Amino acid sequence: MIITKKYRFHLLMYGSLALSFLVLYLVLSRTIDLNLVSSSLEQLSFHSSGTCQCPLCQVITIS
Repeated sequence: MIITKKYRFHLLMYGSLALSFLVLYLVLSRTIDLNLVSSSLEQLSFHSSGTCQCPLCQVITIS
């Protein structure tokens, strides 16, 4: 009786952990698209090149 309760607890614990990882993976794979990542990398390289005129880059280059 004690062994089955312990086994059931472990099964429940690992099952909920695996389910939460699956949900997290699905949410991340849905939100992080490949095109989104590549466009944000292009924007980042454009901002760090010093040719950008946005206010944030102006503040960074002044300081």
